[in-house]
Amino acid sequence: MILILNHKFLPHRKRIQTRRGITTFGDAIWADPISSYFFWKNDTDWTTMALCTAGTVMYKYDEWTTTWNSIKTWLSEFEADGVTRTRWSFAVYLNKVYMCNGVDAYAEYDWTTYTTFWSQPKCRYLRYMADSIYWAWEDTNPSTVYATTAWAANGQTLNANDIKVWWDELWRINWMLDLWNVILIFKNKKIYIHFNINLNKSYSIDAW
Repeated sequence: MILILNHKFLPHRKRIQTRRGITTFGDAIWADPISSYFFWKNDTDWTTMALCTAGTVMYKYDEWTTTWNSIKTWLSEFEADGVTRTRWSFAVYLNKVYMCNGVDAYAEYDWTTYTTFWSQPKCRYLRYMADSIYWAWEDTNPSTVYATTAWAANGQTLNANDIKVWWDELWRINWMLDLWNVILIFKNKKIYIHFNINLNKSYSIDAW
């Protein structure tokens, strides 16, 4: 018997690989371009979840029907300028997805229900590290980083701790990244490094 494999090849490691390409993932979302996407695998039962936003709707992917189903409508499609599309940031804590975009209310999705938390700051960047969730860039406080308490019961209360990142308050936070056991906080002119959940100290590690 001869087995013919199309679009496969053997590299120098002698392992069968596929050629790179583009394939369809689920049915098309025709109404609006997809502006944000998030994929995650549950660490208890290994089930997967894919979320995306397009226009004013957030969708969840159904692997069985290969369709995108709406889980939340009437979201903000654009920033205040009416041109820039909102971008969502996601983090997983205790197998629930938390999300923010700086315009709509901070929210949680537990695989079934989308829940909003209107009392929390509307920040733009979300990161999980060391059993806490960090959140940055609220429009009215663009130099502030918020965080849950350590080993929080859930990720619903983000502003339990906060710190003003250094004294250059004219420069807003424009990105945040978790790296090993530290949080890197990026601003227009500097990069800061933050070490612990008490949020009582941040150090500049680069400036130009």
